[in-house]
Amino acid sequence: MNLKNCPFCGGDPKIEKISYVDGNCHYFDWSISCNSCPATMRIAADCYYGREYFTEEEAIGFWNRRK
Repeated sequence: MNLKNCPFCGGDPKIEKISYVDGNCHYFDWSISCNSCPATMRIAADCYYGREYFTEEEAIGFWNRRK
């Protein structure tokens, strides 16, 4: 599945898996951001502290359905 253009400016977005450290804990999020404007979306990529997490395909689907 491909990322659709930014819903705000039409720019090209990128997706990357970002690593975060919270004290002794380590977790990941999907970060989807536009290369032309400040539009950004973060989606959980692991079950850190029991949160619901999503695959890369699911994260792309969330971006593509934005209005």
